[in-house]
Amino acid sequence: HAYRSVKENEMLFSLCFVPGVCWIVCTVLRQQLQRGQDLWRTSKTTTAVYLLFVASVLRSAPAADGAQLQRELRKLCRLACDGVLGGRARFSEEDLERLQLCGSKVQTQFLSKKEMPGVLETEVTYQFIDQSFQEFLAALSYLLEDEGAPRAPAGSIEALLQGDPELRGHLNLTTRFLFGLLNTERMCEIKRHFGCTVSERVKQRVLRWVQDQGQGRPRVAPEGTEEILAPQDTEESEEEEGEQLNYPLELLYCLHETQEDAFVHQALRGLPELVLERVHFSRMDLAVLSYCVRCCPAGQALRLVSCRLATAQEKKKKSLMKRLQGSLGGSSSRATTRKSPGSPLRPLCEAMTDRQCGLNSLTKAAKGYWTLLGGPSGSQK
Repeated sequence: HAYRSVKENEMLFSLCFVPGVCWIVCTVLRQQLQRGQDLWRTSKTTTAVYLLFVASVLRSAPAADGAQLQRELRKLCRLACDGVLGGRARFSEEDLERLQLCGSKVQTQFLSKKEMPGVLETEVTYQFIDQSFQEFLAALSYLLEDEGAPRAPAGSIEALLQGDPELRGHLNLTTRFLFGLLNTERMCEIKRHFGCTVSERVKQRVLRWVQDQGQGRPRVAPEGTEEILAPQDTEESEEEEGEQLNYPLELLYCLHETQEDAFVHQALRGLPELVLERVHFSRMDLAVLSYCVRCCPAGQALRLVSCRLATAQEKKKKSLMKRLQGSLGGSSSRATTRKSPGSPLRPLCEAMTDRQCGLNSLTKAAKGYWTLLGGPSGSQK
């Protein structure tokens, strides 16, 4: 049961090939099983699993050491954030000494020590147990800000979110984690375990950022004039275009990570039209899209231009990094562009028939490509 719940989340399952992360996941799932918790809910997002692990570390500390451990973990989160924004995965002993983390419990718990022989002396460096965990702690740092000690501009939340989407792809996972931590229930968990007040200002700033994405985004060609990709098009051209054209899908992944319908609904109110172009949808892509469609406000439009279902062959060719960055989950799929009773399009169709969905029509285009168009609220679905 635990294995199946993890395998449903492709990103989490892929991360389990890293021994340290696998140990984290197993630790969390074992604790959840012992408490009789729903494993499917636990493993739905990687944010939830990582937060439960950090909470378990804090709970396991003696009461006398609790406050000290909280302070150390805050400093570790700041170190992680500085590293993510600065493109650093390795840290020196001086970095740890500056934050008074040398010999601390969080150092032994979350950092691995490596000794590299040098010309004159051995060089000692530290790394987080996994890059994804560093990115999680970096996102967590934004919710642990001290009211009296604001960040420098280089470490502000704007430094994470602003900028050209094509140039900030290395920050995508950190951004997803930030969205996941904005879930009201998780914010309460952070407050309880860290003994601090989590400011709602962070959530409101992120919400405004999402709504601002609806302004000034490039538009695609009018319906009927979009280019249809031929099967013989090269994989290289598709991958190059994917990074540029799939930014709205990445935004939907961020919203999906929150698992908070009200927040997603409010965020999408500032996006009157979403355009996804030339996306080869995996099962998880469709699950993310379906969730956001179910939460969308009335009157919103979503257009899928020259999109199709990813074939099994295409999925096998994706590298691990592509899977981490481009797909948060979904079991291994046999999906093709052929529809069947078990079609992966079923969740999307069910989302469109949900009462709170503001979209109202699904149009199938030629050669396995399909377009989804939104219409006025209350129209026939």
